[in-house]
Amino acid sequence: MNLHYQYYWFKEVIPHDTCDKIIKMGNEQIELVRKEGGDASGTTRGGGGKTKDDKRVSAKELTPKEQNGGDYYARDCQVAWFNNQWLYDLVWPYLLEANESSGWKWDIEWADFW
Repeated sequence: MNLHYQYYWFKEVIPHDTCDKIIKMGNEQIELVRKEGGDASGTTRGGGGKTKDDKRVSAKELTPKEQNGGDYYARDCQVAWFNNQWLYDLVWPYLLEANESSGWKWDIEWADFW
């Protein structure tokens, strides 16, 4: 699909204290996953990422050349998923506005866990 706008953003529309609350919730969720023996590592490319010579690595372990143009991709983050209704209620209007204002005009009826 050839889109005129690949992404859309809003500047400072969510209050700082709300952002802090979301970050705290995410960190707590990641810790819970770890305590239960799970892995909250972020992945990319259909589940790949953080690999070099078939081993998981951090971006710090890649040379600058590998980071900028190699066949390696490192994503050094942890991911938490939420299904809190208040979070959907907060983000949903911005999602709809971005969809309309960007010209994407996709038929969006619901969202998976975030």
